Amino acid sequence: MRKYFSIQTAAKQIGVSRGTIYAWERRGVIRPLKNHLGWRYFTVDMIRKLRSLVTPK
Repeated sequence: MRKYFSIQTAAKQIGVSRGTIYAWERRGVIRPLKNHLGWRYFTVDMIRKLRSLVTPK
């Protein structure tokens, strides 16, 4: 079963603002799923990928 998260929930889980996620989308870092209304949704794998961008290595 796939779980989908809104941009607000994804931002909270990653620890960034929604604006940061929008910027990543504009730069082509991530391509969120969109529903018929254009709302962005993120999978667990997408959130993991974005979290790796802000987590020090």
